[in-house]
Amino acid sequence: MLRHCLLRPLPIHRRLAFVPFSTGIGGGPFSAHATAAAQNAVPTAPMATTAALAAAADGDPPKQQKYQHFLASLSELKQGQGDAVVDFEALDKKVLLLYFSAGWCHTCRDFTPKFKEFYNQTKNDVTVLWLSRDKSKEEQQEYYAKSLDPSWLYVPLGKTVRDFLRMYKLYGLPSVKMVDREGNLVEEELKKDIEAGNAEELLQKCKKQLGL
Repeated sequence: MLRHCLLRPLPIHRRLAFVPFSTGIGGGPFSAHATAAAQNAVPTAPMATTAALAAAADGDPPKQQKYQHFLASLSELKQGQGDAVVDFEALDKKVLLLYFSAGWCHTCRDFTPKFKEFYNQTKNDVTVLWLSRDKSKEEQQEYYAKSLDPSWLYVPLGKTVRDFLRMYKLYGLPSVKMVDREGNLVEEELKKDIEAGNAEELLQKCKKQLGL
């Protein structure tokens, strides 16, 4: 029995680091400039702004810019029937899981109730971002409304979803991946762990890996 709906490989099979907002690169971590910078990034000292240099000249220590969660760059972040209202400071203290699935995928239909059960037991410490592989926005909305939890975040089908698919290796559906606040991949696949049914044990393992 197939445990995944197989997918055609995407042209990029490597994880890219998200570029912090403090780099001054416009367009967020999914822009073409940010992607290129991530591929060629080397450790550098923070860029000094004009305001910071002026403050230093006056003898005041420069103020560090507050680093934002990588999801803050998503302009079309949705939840339920409308735009998502996200407390990113609270999100920093939670486990973030990326759920790749689609309504046409029969193994997704079998797995989603198990994933929802895991989420219901851990939702105070877990946030889910759903990435759809449906064939149209209409099918995406129908699947979300009928089968997924209305508190899960998602983005409409389009370039942002395609960027996510290029950021992370995806060999089949469904897939559950864990990332940190910068979008770096921490766990490649948690599907089997979720199916095992020990929600609290898995939650503690994830929190430990993220340093929460």
